[in-house]
Amino acid sequence: MMKKTILAAVAFSAIAATASADDFYGSINLGMGKGKPKIEGTTGKMKSSSPIAGDIAFGTYLNPNIRSELAFSLHSHKSKNKDIGLQVKESSMGGMLNFYYDLYPTDKFTPYFVAGMGYGKNKFKITGTNVVERTKPKSKGSFGYQAGLGVDFNFDVTKVGLGYRYRSFGMSKSGADYSLNGTNLKVEPKAGHMLVLGARYDF
Repeated sequence: MMKKTILAAVAFSAIAATASADDFYGSINLGMGKGKPKIEGTTGKMKSSSPIAGDIAFGTYLNPNIRSELAFSLHSHKSKNKDIGLQVKESSMGGMLNFYYDLYPTDKFTPYFVAGMGYGKNKFKITGTNVVERTKPKSKGSFGYQAGLGVDFNFDVTKVGLGYRYRSFGMSKSGADYSLNGTNLKVEPKAGHMLVLGARYDF
């Protein structure tokens, strides 16, 4: 993860180098949504609780319509399969390089599109009846991406926004660290739908 994080930071630094001192901003986002992993080696459907996510980002305006940011993200999620008494706890952390396109910026509000890619670490813990933990849970790195849209409401140097994200930090399956009745279990993370509330401050 370190090498990919460094590459993303270098890419952002190269972009930010062309901006003037008053073109930077900081932002924070909190989100909740819907999504559930697929568990290989089980029967029945997983029932998902609402995923919770948070981002802290530092960005720059490249021009009046395009901005870029480097974001640090955290994600937490639980899901259950009541038919077999199984529960999966998921936690993720990672970095993402995002690009925003602001549509028709006005003094009052600005709709936007966003797309990003990055790298994250996922950890899963499976518990339940007849579930055997073969090894201690370990984080596994994976490519991540997101896409979405939203609207920001302008209050001078502060913007408050509401948006939608389709996000994933899990493009690879976890190892077979658990078994159920002698069958190996594998977790295949799925992208989640997130409703995001955020605030941005222009320096």
